[in-house]
Amino acid sequence: MKSSARAMTLFLEFIGSAAIGLAVFSILRWDGMPLFRALTVGLIYGSVIAVARPFYVPQLNPIVTLGLWMSRRLGTLRSIANIVMQMLGGAAAWQLSEYLLQTPLKNLSGDEFSWQIFTAEAVGAFIFTFLLSMVFYRSKLDELKLVFVAIASVTVGMVVASLAPGGYGVINPALALGIQAWSWTYVLGAFAGGFVGMNLYPALLMFDRPKKVKTVAVKKTKATKAKAKKKTTKKK
Repeated sequence: MKSSARAMTLFLEFIGSAAIGLAVFSILRWDGMPLFRALTVGLIYGSVIAVARPFYVPQLNPIVTLGLWMSRRLGTLRSIANIVMQMLGGAAAWQLSEYLLQTPLKNLSGDEFSWQIFTAEAVGAFIFTFLLSMVFYRSKLDELKLVFVAIASVTVGMVVASLAPGGYGVINPALALGIQAWSWTYVLGAFAGGFVGMNLYPALLMFDRPKKVKTVAVKKTKATKAKAKKKTTKKK
């Protein structure tokens, strides 16, 4: 990939993560509906993917990037760069929100670790990454299907993750930073579910691959051919 294309992909990771953080924070201020938040994030994600295709499939989430790195579909340096840009995008959304509101943002996650929110985040992140992994492992998907899967995976995952009482359905550490919901509950829950989801689909693909049947090809040498000719001549 050329340097200009690499710079563009990193910028997409940054601006996409920042847009998601700003959009979700704006919705949280005026509307608490998890479905509306999830659909908004899904539409942003799908739009960025539609713009970046076919040369790149944006991740916009550290758990997706980490999963691709663990499955060796993304290099180490590239994974680090993507995660850094995603977190910077979340930090930019946080700082811009504070600047526009002229007030520091309160931490939404609280100080105590919540197993309910952790479980909801893990299940939501699992659904999101499992569905989204089809985009990365099935390159033959056309543009419309690819964007639809991206929107659906984010929407369903965030809605499920918001079922826990007091949960916000984040499933994204960069988004957690952007809306100031950063805590071990949200971060560990997202990474736990994302780890399983990103690795389960390729594991299932391995079971579906047909086993190669080894065929032993019998090669006739000149000597065996000569012997066969002698036997036929003797019979005559």
